[in-house]
Amino acid sequence: MSNVRTDFRNAKGVVKKLNDRKVQYKVAEVITSYAKRLIASGQSPLQGDGRYAKYLNEERYPGNRKPRRPVNLNLTGKMLRYLKTWIGEGGILRYGFRAGDTPEDVMTRAKAHQDGTETIVARPMVPTHGRKFAVSIQKAIRDVYTSALRDILRMSK
Repeated sequence: MSNVRTDFRNAKGVVKKLNDRKVQYKVAEVITSYAKRLIASGQSPLQGDGRYAKYLNEERYPGNRKPRRPVNLNLTGKMLRYLKTWIGEGGILRYGFRAGDTPEDVMTRAKAHQDGTETIVARPMVPTHGRKFAVSIQKAIRDVYTSALRDILRMSK
């Protein structure tokens, strides 16, 4: 058996560099772009949901502006414009509809889609209650951190 020596004195510095604003902005960009891409293709950005449920009343949308499948939540695109990832207090990444930046009507619509109503099937876009992002988003986030860690370790040689 061989001995491996590891120097953990710089571990705190590595973790601190992984929490750098530049890395956080990249993760935020990845989350938002992947989530919006999935939503536009009719898939939930949350793990285990797969495709969104079809519309309850397809005849309600004028001029066939909404296809039956995929459900894309993109009649005007106004709601998805406000779906964002940002760096909150304490450097914590936040994802969703930011209060104060999002108009009240969009917040109401987003909540209806998140939880569902009598006329709107629940199509959650924000992970709540212990839910996780879809595997593709988790992998993209992991790729950002892997790349950042590789760069940090390369510079420390």
